[in-house]
Amino acid sequence: MSEAETAAITRMLHARAEALRTKDAALLAADYAAELVSYDLAPPLVTRGIDRLALERWLAGWDGPVTGEMWELRIDVGGDVAFSTSLNRMCARAKRGKDMDLWVPTTLGFRKFEDRWRIVHEHISVPFYMDGSERAALDLRPEAREDQE
Repeated sequence: MSEAETAAITRMLHARAEALRTKDAALLAADYAAELVSYDLAPPLVTRGIDRLALERWLAGWDGPVTGEMWELRIDVGGDVAFSTSLNRMCARAKRGKDMDLWVPTTLGFRKFEDRWRIVHEHISVPFYMDGSERAALDLRPEAREDQE
């Protein structure tokens, strides 16, 4: 695994967190490859490519910044392909409806195009309780660990 490539992807993820905080849809969209396949929280089950206008509308639905944190980030790089896994927190004040404070497992797949990493696969999910209630487990939080401080 190349430390330089891992560092480049880490920088990209931190820049994305800042772009999310400032609601910069153009910067967020620029990190996606044209052949993106996304399994995201909002319907439909799968999307292909990035819909920048939909991203702008989603960002506009929040009053103020969209903030968060990333735990247990792991990046694996092999040649021009890489993937990351992490637990991501998103906090935002809704313009309508409930405020959001949510932890989600996230997996991103990357491919290097012309010396730049781009996201080709995105999977963000919410676990659900397996007790027959089919309730989303929106109250889950990662357990504090010394290496996360």
